[in-house]
Amino acid sequence: MRKTELKKAGDYWKGSFMAMASPCDVLMEVEDESHAREILNAVANEAWRIEDKFSRYKKDNIIYQINNSNGETVAIDEETSRLLEFANELYEISDGLFDVTSGVLRQIWTFDGSDNLPDKKQVKKNIEKHRLAESNQGKGEYHIAGRNGDRPGWYRKRIRS
Repeated sequence: MRKTELKKAGDYWKGSFMAMASPCDVLMEVEDESHAREILNAVANEAWRIEDKFSRYKKDNIIYQINNSNGETVAIDEETSRLLEFANELYEISDGLFDVTSGVLRQIWTFDGSDNLPDKKQVKKNIEKHRLAESNQGKGEYHIAGRNGDRPGWYRKRIRS
């Protein structure tokens, strides 16, 4: 169950909630408790909306559709398109250090606290196989090869109104 907490902390209000498996705090310099609660609820609701829409753990959202498209085109809205375009831009300017497709490393890397690491060749092969890449010279088509299993997925930017 999703909930928020609001507390007076000196000369400001502190609102807290959980989103995306992380504690979140909102600090507000407002006098009125009802105004602080309104701000907290707006921020929490937006974080939860984003979590619902883009979580890879949910089976009823656009990320699930893309990851399980089996090569079929998936229509996406403007927000998703802009997010993926931004992720691709970050990938490019970071020389591949920021990569939204890096979750596939779980296929070769067990995060169990041990010092058992995959070798560099395995990592490079896995990342290249699953990378988000723009195709068709900016015509709004992208390819995500093999997300979460080795199922290639194409999606085309189609803005829904």
